[in-house]
Amino acid sequence: MNRRLCMTAKCIALMISLCVIISSCSLFKRPEQKSAQTDGKKEPPKSLTLMEQETEKIIKSIEDVRKEREKLQREQMKPSEPEGEQKQGGLVRQNEQQEQNDQGQNQQGQNQQGQGQEEQDQKQQGEKGQQKQERQTQQPKTPLLNWNQIEKSIESIHSAWNSFEPDAIVEGVSPEDISGFEDQLNTLTEHIMSRVEEETLTSANELYSYFPEFLNLYKHKQPPEIKKMRFLTRQILLYGQQDNWPEAKALIVDIRKAWQTAKARMQKKDEALNKKIDAAIQDFAYVVDNEKISLAQLKGQILLKNLDQIK
Repeated sequence: MNRRLCMTAKCIALMISLCVIISSCSLFKRPEQKSAQTDGKKEPPKSLTLMEQETEKIIKSIEDVRKEREKLQREQMKPSEPEGEQKQGGLVRQNEQQEQNDQGQNQQGQNQQGQGQEEQDQKQQGEKGQQKQERQTQQPKTPLLNWNQIEKSIESIHSAWNSFEPDAIVEGVSPEDISGFEDQLNTLTEHIMSRVEEETLTSANELYSYFPEFLNLYKHKQPPEIKKMRFLTRQILLYGQQDNWPEAKALIVDIRKAWQTAKARMQKKDEALNKKIDAAIQDFAYVVDNEKISLAQLKGQILLKNLDQIK
């Protein structure tokens, strides 16, 4: 009888030990299961990522060409000091000096004797043609947009939207956002086909404003609010170029709100980078408040580059 009691006690003790071990294992696994439930959202579909990338490509291609044009215009500007005029030798002054040389050569040709008039005229025409060709060669060409490449991008966006639209409906994108995106996509396409640069840039940036809303439905490493900040920064610069400063200043508030939300949603915070962005927003807001477009473009680009570093 004692043996039976002893065996029973041992069995009970063994069962208790096993229960404790199993419970301990389940406790260790529980955080992983909870994390999996928390991250229940799916990865963004490739079609959505492609649309965002191609829209960004359109915007950047126009911005890059505009920067080159502005740089060329600055190089061609008439210097304020005579010494600077002699050293820099802008294209306008080169043309004026060349015309004076042409006139001098014409006068010299008229005074020369012993040569036939026909031979002299031919020589002068040859010199003028050569000089004109040299001036055309020296003059830098105005940067132009590659509209054919932009057309390829908009075709890719249309194709990707056709793939993404059914997913958007399933994932719960509102009918207003779906119809709004389609309308904006059509508007952008019409501007591209019409080759109107300003309207194309504005429409592309407005189309970009939809992607943060779409991306909020999926997993993310970089908070979607970062893309919203990119849209807002560019929109402020567009307003500034149009001398519409009241609208530009109003969006600074939205940038600050988006940044606070983005910092709260970051999985891994880079404190040093975040401080740089805090300072970049402050500097950008200051020059916008003072309505200085050249400085706003410079500070805006710094802010955008910092946002690119957030992973």
